[in-house]
Amino acid sequence: MSNMEQKTKKQESKPVKEKKTKLSKKNKYKHGTMALVMSLVFIVLVIGVNIVTSLLAERFPSINMDLTSQKLHSLSEDAVEIAKGVEKETTFYIMASEDIARGDKIYAQYFQYSQIPNLIDKMRELNRNISMHFVELDSEPDFVNKYPNETLNTGYVIVQTDRRYKVLTIDDLFGYTQDSNTGAYDYFSKVDGALANALTLVNLNEVPVVAVATGHSEALTSSTMSTFLSIFEGMAFTVEEFNILTDEVPADTQVLIIPTPMTDYTTEEITKLREFLSDDSEAKSKTIVYSCFYSQGDLPKLNSFLEEWGVSVGAGIVQETNSSNYYNDPAMLFANSNTDVLKGSYSYLLSPASSPIKFTFGTNNDISTTALWTTSADATLVVDEDSDTSDTGEHVIASLSSRYVQKQSKSVTENVVVLGSSYAIMDNYISASIFGNRNYYEDLFAQITGAKSDQIYIEQVQTSSYDVAMSSGTVLILGLGVFTIAIPLVILIAGLVVFLRRRHL
Repeated sequence: MSNMEQKTKKQESKPVKEKKTKLSKKNKYKHGTMALVMSLVFIVLVIGVNIVTSLLAERFPSINMDLTSQKLHSLSEDAVEIAKGVEKETTFYIMASEDIARGDKIYAQYFQYSQIPNLIDKMRELNRNISMHFVELDSEPDFVNKYPNETLNTGYVIVQTDRRYKVLTIDDLFGYTQDSNTGAYDYFSKVDGALANALTLVNLNEVPVVAVATGHSEALTSSTMSTFLSIFEGMAFTVEEFNILTDEVPADTQVLIIPTPMTDYTTEEITKLREFLSDDSEAKSKTIVYSCFYSQGDLPKLNSFLEEWGVSVGAGIVQETNSSNYYNDPAMLFANSNTDVLKGSYSYLLSPASSPIKFTFGTNNDISTTALWTTSADATLVVDEDSDTSDTGEHVIASLSSRYVQKQSKSVTENVVVLGSSYAIMDNYISASIFGNRNYYEDLFAQITGAKSDQIYIEQVQTSSYDVAMSSGTVLILGLGVFTIAIPLVILIAGLVVFLRRRHL
């Protein structure tokens, strides 16, 4: 091939090479642009999904996943039904800013406070009559002035309708116990039941009253028997204290509790008791609950009133001689329940330091008496520790006296319940699930008052165990930080890397 022919061939091949190079660059640009567009579209989709999900979660809180093993952020079936049934406008006021409440910044070392607004959110989703507001007490003094009889603190919750309101304290919402051996604390949540029960209470047409009599140096107070009183709250009663010496029995009282007075009643006070039971302005059963303690002393007027109802409280302490019939100490005996009164089976009915109860008659003036709790046949009555004499055999340690009467053309009962042991209704015994006291009292008073439990049992859910718990702060970090920012940013960087590499191919 001549030089001329070679030169001509090179000139012909040069445009072809240049054409291929331009085509290659065009393809690189096309693929790189497409990769960038796809990456941007994916990022926009991810951000869009997160925004839509956030909006849906705000509008429909139930779609939020509850990752706690105890389901702290899920409503119970009973709470769901109560929330659905609310017909009046009901407002939950949380005594904290929204940031503090949802961020678990209240009692953070003990409880998950965010459980409260989260559960209320789900109640709001179920019923538009339910609303929620956050109140910063320091900056809203006018709000506090609306409740002059209440001491409001951060973390409290007020549930209110135009009928009434209920204040839930931290103790109402959460609880704790201490192990007597190790000293370690276990923490519990009562939020689900407390919110649901308050919702029921403030929506009721009428609320019967449990009145706790004071004024006689009572051995028991509302705080030391709060669990016992919560049984009545669970039956939609409200609890009120009153000084029986100076005050009248509160209106709408259906149960009057005399919690181990250490001084005797006056004649006028005994008259109040009689008039309370015989009041026929309402067709409702009335009940007096009287608790005893072996060192009460001489109370002649009160004892005379009890004798009118066929009951006499004796001196001394009943003890068990058989170790299988008591707990730790012979005076901390287990009682047997009378199945003629309640058919249920109740195990380990604890009745510490019980006074003996005697019946002065079986039936008189339409009043009938019956034993509620008795001891085993091995029990003995110790009147004087220095004395060798004892009374061994079955003893009555709780009793019920009843009379059927007609009120407003309806048959109802007047009742006097005598408990030989004050300890049997104290918190540290009645709240222990191993003992059957609480279950027994729930059934007993539901039967003799005719009340039905419209509320739910407040179950304590342990929160101190380790699980996959997520606070609102954690949810924010994962939702906004990880899924909304971090993941899209990683995708963007990956897309740019792919684009830059393809440009240089």
